[in-house]
Amino acid sequence: MNSHNEVNGRGGATAASKKFGVSQLTVGSWLKSSGGEVGDRRKRSTTAATAGRGSVLAELSKLDGVIAAKRKELDALEARFQKLKASL
Repeated sequence: MNSHNEVNGRGGATAASKKFGVSQLTVGSWLKSSGGEVGDRRKRSTTAATAGRGSVLAELSKLDGVIAAKRKELDALEARFQKLKASL
């Protein structure tokens, strides 16, 4: 079933909602506000819908990685700050 969904561009909202800890409605809202296509698949090309959703999810994934790296960097800076502060 999962391989069928991947091939046919289904399950993206579910995967994104699990990855980012938000509801599928939120993912749909993100897609809608970004100009991505949401709604009834019968009204548009499956290829276009999959490409639009895929690019949005790829961007979300990329940003999630950048945010995680920045948080790690910020944690290291905070620890360094606290260590220097304690030495005063």
